[in-house]
Amino acid sequence: MSLSLGIAALVSGLVGERLLETGSRLGISSGILLLVVMLACAAVAIGGRPFGPEAEGPLDLSARLGLGLLAGVLAGLFHGILTELNSVLSLSTALGASVDTDLSAAEWGFRALVGSVWGVIFGVFYPAVPGEGFVARGIVFSLLPTVYTLLLVYPVFMGVGVLGVSLGSLAWLFVLVGNGLAGVVAAAVIRWGEHTELAPVSRPLVP
Repeated sequence: MSLSLGIAALVSGLVGERLLETGSRLGISSGILLLVVMLACAAVAIGGRPFGPEAEGPLDLSARLGLGLLAGVLAGLFHGILTELNSVLSLSTALGASVDTDLSAAEWGFRALVGSVWGVIFGVFYPAVPGEGFVARGIVFSLLPTVYTLLLVYPVFMGVGVLGVSLGSLAWLFVLVGNGLAGVVAAAVIRWGEHTELAPVSRPLVP
């Protein structure tokens, strides 16, 4: 039951994120609705497990949700910085990859929004992500949005082929590296939260 709800939460989150990308009124409304479904499914899936600071320690679910949101926003903005840096250094051009290198103000905001979705997902499942240390966990989790982009967004939604082959033979490398570094940033924020006086944020709510 928990596994099926976890899968439902993941699928709802991914589809909701894609609908937000459309930018249309219907897409945004539907995307937000699916994100609410994602959170509901995740909450029910996790609700059967012991939770709270007494059972989970400082990095309990309440802390991970808030930290995941913050981590995702910062990771999304960091990804935007990497994109702009790529534009300045012309790395993708030198390697023959036609990836986006110039972000508008709206695109910066959208990076933060999409990052927040992935960050909440990361926060919820952070303890279950394989890896020793936050760096390894960040890199492992980053494979999820990377696979999503390369095998679904690029070929299905953008029509540029699997791995974005129409954008250049090395386009996948920029996605892999960019998401990997952003994943490490997100994991670092969550890890930082574990050692602050703010965690667990649910302490005042637990008798």
